[in-house]
Amino acid sequence: MGKKNGYNIVVIDVLDTLREYHPHLSLLGIPKERYKDVKVIKVGGRYDVGKKGIQNRGAED
Repeated sequence: MGKKNGYNIVVIDVLDTLREYHPHLSLLGIPKERYKDVKVIKVGGRYDVGKKGIQNRGAED
């Protein structure tokens, strides 16, 4: 809906929570193609999901 209205969607993914939401979105009938171009600000975690935005992996880098 945001893309259709001209909005840029940005998700803040803290400790791989976005990866955990993927199966739930599928169960709701939302196809992956619908959110694959969403920009992601990653804070911690290991898995890259979505388009890379700003990444802050924490002290281990």
